[in-house]
Amino acid sequence: LYSYTFAYPDDLNGWDLLTEAMAKQGKRDEELAARAERLALCGDLFQAIEVLSNASTQAKLGSLNQARYDTRIDQLRALNQRFRQYASF
Repeated sequence: LYSYTFAYPDDLNGWDLLTEAMAKQGKRDEELAARAERLALCGDLFQAIEVLSNASTQAKLGSLNQARYDTRIDQLRALNQRFRQYASF
């Protein structure tokens, strides 16, 4: 599923399946990260940031996953800031 979501990042079903798979494996941080990507894809950037922040706190301190989550949070914040100007119309 990782390969699939990488190849087709706009497929909501792929993110749903990845979320479900990670939940069944007990990988809570990865479950939350997949859920956050789905939220971001649907345009709910604020909620995606919140969920991804939670994933970051659940990842092992200093791990590659935590660094990846924190970098993605920065990207989503920048997107949220950029699109905020359009929401005021």
